[in-house]
Amino acid sequence: MSMLSGLVPLPTTELTVVIGLAAVLPILRWVLLHTVFQPVARAALVSHHVSKSGVIPDKLAGKITKFTESQWKFFCYTSFVVIGYFSVAVEPWFTDTRQYWTDWPHQPMTVGMKLLYAAEAAYYLSSIAMLALWEVPRKDQNVMMLHHFLTVVLIGLSYQFHFQRSACVIMLLHDVNDVLMEVAKSLNYCQLEAAATAVFAAFIACWAALRIFCFPFFILYSTIFEVQEVLGYKPPCYYVINGGFLILYCIHLYWFRLILHIAYIKITTGEGHDIREDEDD
Repeated sequence: MSMLSGLVPLPTTELTVVIGLAAVLPILRWVLLHTVFQPVARAALVSHHVSKSGVIPDKLAGKITKFTESQWKFFCYTSFVVIGYFSVAVEPWFTDTRQYWTDWPHQPMTVGMKLLYAAEAAYYLSSIAMLALWEVPRKDQNVMMLHHFLTVVLIGLSYQFHFQRSACVIMLLHDVNDVLMEVAKSLNYCQLEAAATAVFAAFIACWAALRIFCFPFFILYSTIFEVQEVLGYKPPCYYVINGGFLILYCIHLYWFRLILHIAYIKITTGEGHDIREDEDD
């Protein structure tokens, strides 16, 4: 079989939809920021910390900004998890990795899978610009930028070269982690320490189980080895896509080291703080 048999023409319609969504998302974020996120942040953080004059200290203003960022990300990741659950987790191939390659490359994509692809691609494409121009700078900003750029590339390549099933599972497993992370951060900004600690512990366990264990030992194993066993050959873009997945895994290991460092500080000092952020923000 030709090595180019899995290649499809550039999906112009889908690409247009993604670019259009990526342009709309910053507008949606701005609307939600002023109508939902800032009012919630002020209700949760301001009432007990402002003077009678109503002046908000700079440190608290910075915390409000970061809280609203977490609310936006929580909104997006939760939306992705809902879409992923109803379009991916219900499929028989979700728990049978060999079925990623059944009838490849002529595998139908459901409306839900296409929606997940478009939403995730648009989110990370727009996040590249928002990370550079909008969000609070953090110490791992370059790594985050690499992650977002790599994610956009992998979403595009996996779509064009029919790695959709494995890619959809990867997206769903990763989004579950991100929901927990934003909840833990929001609770920490609100100084609800017991609840923040409990969710952070769940986040660590989830990260270890899904990103450190399941991602390489099930999904990557399938995209590297099972694909050859089922198809009898390496599909187009095999090395590029799997190379991207391996880089993504290395980024997860880097972040997991930071997560464990935060956990160590919490255990030894009783204080929880995101070491990527300046403490005086």
